[in-house]
Amino acid sequence: MIAINKVISVTLLALAFFLVLPSYEAGAGNLSVQPLPEGGPSQRFKHSAIVDLEHNQMVFFGGRDVPGCLNDAWRLDLSNLSWSQIQATGSIPAARYAHSAIYDPVNKRMIIFGGTNPYAIYNDLFSLDLNTNSWSMLSPSGPLPNPRWNQSAIFYPKDTSMIVFGGRDIYQWYNDMWKLDLKTITWSQILPVGQLPPVRDCHSATYIPGGDYMLVFAGYAYGATLRDLWKYDFATKTWSQIQPAGDTPLTRGSFIASYDSLNNKLIIFGGIGSGTNDLLFDDIWQLDLSSFTWSKLLPQLARESPAGAYDPQRKGIIVFGGKVSYTLNYIFSDGYVLTPGAGSPLFYGDANCDGQITIADVVYTVSYLFRGGPAPCSPSGK
Repeated sequence: MIAINKVISVTLLALAFFLVLPSYEAGAGNLSVQPLPEGGPSQRFKHSAIVDLEHNQMVFFGGRDVPGCLNDAWRLDLSNLSWSQIQATGSIPAARYAHSAIYDPVNKRMIIFGGTNPYAIYNDLFSLDLNTNSWSMLSPSGPLPNPRWNQSAIFYPKDTSMIVFGGRDIYQWYNDMWKLDLKTITWSQILPVGQLPPVRDCHSATYIPGGDYMLVFAGYAYGATLRDLWKYDFATKTWSQIQPAGDTPLTRGSFIASYDSLNNKLIIFGGIGSGTNDLLFDDIWQLDLSSFTWSKLLPQLARESPAGAYDPQRKGIIVFGGKVSYTLNYIFSDGYVLTPGAGSPLFYGDANCDGQITIADVVYTVSYLFRGGPAPCSPSGK
């Protein structure tokens, strides 16, 4: 794990950028930030994560660091937040990043699909048995999806399948949908009725069980960054674009999206926008699925391409890894439990109440976040 001073130095750079933007000043909110312990995976980004409640764990696989790509698997014990590397056996997948992964609760396994490394783009399938920690390469029947990376995938419980949407290869972006029957390991293409979302990669797809639909948000396509929200209805096999109320998150890709089943909300964290500075986001947003209204929670911990998921036990998102833009090229090996609605308030803008917004406010804020320093002041003073 990296030393805390490295985390602080990178966070200083990220927070300094956001503190000078008027739209990010003087926002207030509550957020509990709990660092994950050391002793976990090495630095990486564009890896995958699943939650396995049967074994009370999160499992992380693969990703990319500066030297190359990875194919190791790690376990985070959710009972005590301790790390251990999975000593896997069997047909271990080739090192890769930007793949997709789901948890199959029926067969207690992690399924990974696709991804890339400097030598290949994949459309292969692997299964990690979470009872035996054994990998096996799956040999599906039916027509295969094109090789791709940065696609999304969800587990669809009504027919025990994996649904894949979008992604890209070297020159082409996709908006096609594929279903892998996890009982028979058979691929079939889904052909929706009517309008389709624009092609994209680095987006999110989230299954909402109460309404039996999937939400797709944001991403990239042919140099453009998106912020649109689409709903796929499994019963009618139709897509529809949703225009939520409230402020909308800025265009972005490579972020985390999770479904908060306790509060019926979609939560997104982080990501990267477009532009010459590779605008990096450290914000947390929630979409109320009863009213389809966006609201912004406290900004925090800017990075792109982390992996994470919602932990119902802690009612928050567990985040690991990621990186700070192509310009800074810093890759993280730290993790956090981010719990909205808890903890001490953190106010952006004039954190030390000296009447100015300067780098001193960044130092003050980071001292509060990582060193137990005094809390930032409120807009009305300390």
